[in-house]
Amino acid sequence: MTPKKILVVHNPRTGFAQIRLGDYLKALETRGAFPVLRTLSDDFDFKEVLKDASDFERVVVAGGDGTVSGAASILQGTGVPLVAYPGGTANLLALNLKMPATADKLAEVTLKGPVIPTDLGRLDYRIYRRRDYLRARLGLNFSHDLLTAHFTVMAGSGLVAHLVKGAEPFK
Repeated sequence: MTPKKILVVHNPRTGFAQIRLGDYLKALETRGAFPVLRTLSDDFDFKEVLKDASDFERVVVAGGDGTVSGAASILQGTGVPLVAYPGGTANLLALNLKMPATADKLAEVTLKGPVIPTDLGRLDYRIYRRRDYLRARLGLNFSHDLLTAHFTVMAGSGLVAHLVKGAEPFK
């Protein structure tokens, strides 16, 4: 029997993981899987990182909710299952999905757990500077490109965005 190829995408800049990544990779290997680890650099491009995702049984994203959301955005519609490894600051998606908190149990869920379709939120937005607001409201030949962001748990701005940005130096 051919071992299951599992792509593990690791974001080292996320918060503190509940499970040591090395223990998890070893647990996958002891169950006959072939994990392929890709560590994200500061200037990574998810499209490039996940370009061959369909060659794997599942993609595990070891990072926070933002990293998982970014991967989910690229994988949407591909049919490739995504596993949320609890490796970020809050891990809200992993908590909501009741992901196990031990390497052995998480490896078991990764390889044999059910595939559960979930929603992926989409937010289309434009960035305006304060001085641009009035021109935009008056319709004075003003436009900014429409940007899109995807999210798995929630979208926020204002205070939450400020607090998350403040956490960056501690990651």
